[in-house]
Formats: sequence, structure tokens, C-alpha cells
Amino acid sequence: MRIKRLAVSAFAALIASTALPLAATAIAQDAWQPITEDFLNNPPDEAWPAKRRTPSALGYSPLDQINRENVADLELAFVLETGVMGTNEGTPVVVNDVMFYQARSQRIIAADAATGQLIWTYDYNVRPVEERSELGIGGDQTSRGIVVYENMVIANMGDAVILALDAQSGQEIWRTETNAQGYTSPGMIAGGILVSGGRARDNDRASVTGVDAETGEILWERYVIPGPGEPGYETWEVEGTAERGHGSVWGTPTYDPELNLVYIFVGNPDPYTRQTRPGDNLYTNSVLALDPPTGEIVWYHQFVPNDSWDVDSIMEGILFDAEYQGEMRHLMIHTGKSGFTNLLDRETGEWLDYRFTAYQNVFASVDENGRPTMNEDLVPRPGERVIACPSTRGGTDWPARSYSPDTGLYYISGNHVCMDVEGIEYSPGDPNRNLDDFRVRAPGYDEYIGELWAIDPLTMETAWSVTYEHPTSAIPLPTAGGVLFAGDVDNTVRAYADDSGELLWSHPVASTVEGHPISYMVDGVQYVAFPTGCCSIAGAGLASELTPDILGLRGSAQIWVFRLPQD
Repeated sequence: MRIKRLAVSAFAALIASTALPLAATAIAQDAWQPITEDFLNNPPDEAWPAKRRTPSALGYSPLDQINRENVADLELAFVLETGVMGTNEGTPVVVNDVMFYQARSQRIIAADAATGQLIWTYDYNVRPVEERSELGIGGDQTSRGIVVYENMVIANMGDAVILALDAQSGQEIWRTETNAQGYTSPGMIAGGILVSGGRARDNDRASVTGVDAETGEILWERYVIPGPGEPGYETWEVEGTAERGHGSVWGTPTYDPELNLVYIFVGNPDPYTRQTRPGDNLYTNSVLALDPPTGEIVWYHQFVPNDSWDVDSIMEGILFDAEYQGEMRHLMIHTGKSGFTNLLDRETGEWLDYRFTAYQNVFASVDENGRPTMNEDLVPRPGERVIACPSTRGGTDWPARSYSPDTGLYYISGNHVCMDVEGIEYSPGDPNRNLDDFRVRAPGYDEYIGELWAIDPLTMETAWSVTYEHPTSAIPLPTAGGVLFAGDVDNTVRAYADDSGELLWSHPVASTVEGHPISYMVDGVQYVAFPTGCCSIAGAGLASELTPDILGLRGSAQIWVFRLPQD
């Protein structure tokens, strides 16, 4: 199925009547039930308590009030206006009938999840630019989610601060400064410890931090690139390259409470091309299974050794159990920015299978252990332009994937895009990443760029797919009602049949849709929420380069919430 552009109607009057003003009250004491770790690990059907709902990152809702038969009747319940401009890649969290949301690193809000009425807001003051410049840390960055735990809302901020607020009042409880460059994603609660990965500061290594979630005390810190004398340091064959190897951890961990393992997904090495840093460059582009109390590595698997194309592997790996080749296994499926999709045993780290999603030409082969051989002719070098696929925007980027236990399918979106690229001479300390690149369509993809796949992870076969004329940043939301929701950069939200990809419903919204959709229930009514706002480089930014005529309108960060008609 190919999705074409849907005309966007004027919604000014509608938004004026449904967008709600900022207000400030508090949540009543008797209305708040503490969010325990058992709640987070086994949430009730009506709640969406974390970025991907559960620690396994399924991104699946067990609600079925909205189903294939009635989804076409959905109507707008309300539009929540955050009052923040810019990229809106976040995830609403709903517990105790309250919606919490972090709009970039500027504002945290609490609202009535049934009406959108603001309960409280917290405006964060980013550390002064002089301090940030001296420390090499970031500032106002996008945020992809938030953590709720006990009576707290915990937010990872763009200036390397982890902040805990009282969930009922929005008052600050604790704040902790870390050694990260900054955060763009929430952490994961694992045994009372908040485990968070941060971006690396320039000419440094990224780290993962374990923080006591009750107090904010830092319990441990682990660099994801080894130091002198540590295993893996020898994979940086030139002295000094490991110490500035980067390996940012800008995604969210996943967690298996039964195995008591937290999984960290590590980004690309620095600089982008490999000429100055020969070797496998551990543990960049890897998954690390860590022991939550200590941060020690239990096992690891490197997806892409000695990366030269910025094919980050920071995206969440989804955890599920299934019979695989006649044996029940604890499985993980993971897709990196290249579209390189791997199936692993998450208990042991054993590699099992692979496939690619988006068009690529930089992987030449993959051996029986999952180690790829790369196309040396396409390594970017100074003075020589090549067409390498995918681009630095990815065959698929940060937009989350999902898995439905009903269909047994893995849902993921991506783009068939390449880059016309050459390397730039690099010296240690240079601020650039030594690539000069611009995006082009992949060969053979003149009719469409974006694609949404439904994949059987046990066979790696495509069950169905939907294509789009434009680049897509669709984040799929499967539900027990047999409906798969997704929004996109053309100012449209859609619903598909989860087993076939049949389009069941669509509705225009006021801006591009680049946040994570969720579904929840209040007082017996199921809602579906879509964060909107422009423009991320992986979605609307890519569309502005390749299909600017299809890119939707740019608006403030809002949350559009739908439900079935109420009698």
C-alpha cells in the first residue's frame, strides 16, 4: 500500500476551542497512588507509565475498546498546548489518570488525562551558557520521554542534569549533575536505580550512570569505551583514540527484571570516518548487558565494528519471549540506524539472525556470528565523493519500533535515502565530524522514500509494508484492538489493520507528528494521544530536503488526543 499526501484542513477554530491554557494547581493527596517498580514492570492495562510502556519496550497497548470495526469513528477529545516551540519527539506518560509530559528541556507539565486541563507546569532554567561552555555540555535539547517513580517525575535534561519533581505539585525534590554532555532520552528504573545513558562531550567518552532514584545519589558510572588496562581498549589501535572515541548513549535502556539485566545501546565512534582510529572500536555500535547494582558488563554484542558512516546503534532493543527453532528463548530484536536488524538471545548474548530494512550498500556481508564485513570502496575519504547508503539520517533513526504479542510482528519505519559524501581531513580536537554530506534518494526509489514494515522476527520475513512518497518518522503503536496507529511528517495521524496494513482511518493535525503515540484509559474510555511539533532532522528535516512540497505545517508542541464518541 502506498500512502499519498493528505490535504491539511484549516484547524485554527478547532484548536482555539480545544487547546487548553497553562494553569497551576496540584494533584489531590488521595488521588495519587505511588508508582512502585512492580507497577512499572507490570502496568495495569489502562496505564502508559514509561516511554515504551514496559521495560521490555514493546510499545504495545493491551486496550481494545478502539478496534478495527469502530476506529473510523474516532473524534478529537482535546489538544494539549505545551507552550513550547520546536521539535517535539517526546512521549506522554499516563498514571493515576494524570498525563505527564516533558516538552524539550524547557517545560514539564502535568494534566488531567481525560480533559487536558493543566494541573501544574515546571519551567526549567538551563545552566548559564558560560558554565555550559566551560564544561562542554549542552543546553536546550529535545526530550523523548520522562520517568515516573513512587511520588516523583524524573526528567533527564539537555544540560546533563537529572531532575526529580514531586508528581503532585511539580516542586523540585532533587537534582544531580552528571558527566554527560546532555540527555535526550529518559532513563530506566532497575531495582530502584535510575540507569541513564548520556551524550558524550567533545573529545571524550560517553558514560552510563546509575543513580539512586529516591535520593539522586550517583551510585556508579561506566564509560562505554574502555580505558587503559580494561578489556577492549586494545581495539582502539592508535593511542589516544579511545579517550576521545565518543560512543554517545542517547537512547533509552531496556530492562529484564527476571534476568536482572539492563540493556544499553551505544552509538557511533568519533570522528565519523575510520582513517584515524583503526580497530573494532569497542564498545561503539554495541549492546551492553549490565548488572544494575554495579554497572558491570555481563555480555556484549557489537553490531558494527569500526563504523565509518554514522550508523548509530542507540535504538531500543525490544525484549520478547518466543519459541525459536524448537526452544523457548528470551529474545531481543534490534535495528540500528543502518536498518541492520539483529535477533539475539538476551540472556546469553548469542547472535541468531539478521536482515536489512531500508536500502543499503555499505554492508558487504554478515558472517555466522553476526559480524558484518563493510564495503571498503564506500568509506568516505578526502577528495573522493561516493554514494553511501543509508545517509547519516539513517535508514531508520530514533523513532521507536514496536512489537505486538497478538500478531507476533515487529513494526518499524524507515527511509530509502543515501548520501553523497566525502571525508574531511581530521585532527584531534576538530569540532567537525569529518564528513561533508548531503542526502539523495536511494537508487530505484523514485516513487517513494518512506516505508513502514511489519516483520516476523522469528523468520525475518516481511508480513506487509506501507510506502510513503515522503520521508517518514512514523512511530507504530499496536493495540489489542487489532489497530496500529502512527503519525507522520505530512500533518496526518493514521490507523492501520495490524495484520495487513489496510488503512482504516486518518485525521489531519496542526503540525508534523514526530513524537511517540500512546494509548490509555480513564473512567472506562480509551484515548490515543499523538505529540505534534516540528522539526526533527530524522523526519521533517529530511522531508524538507527531499520532498519539501509534502512537508506539513510547522507549529508549536502540542498533544492531540482522540477517543470514540461519547453518548
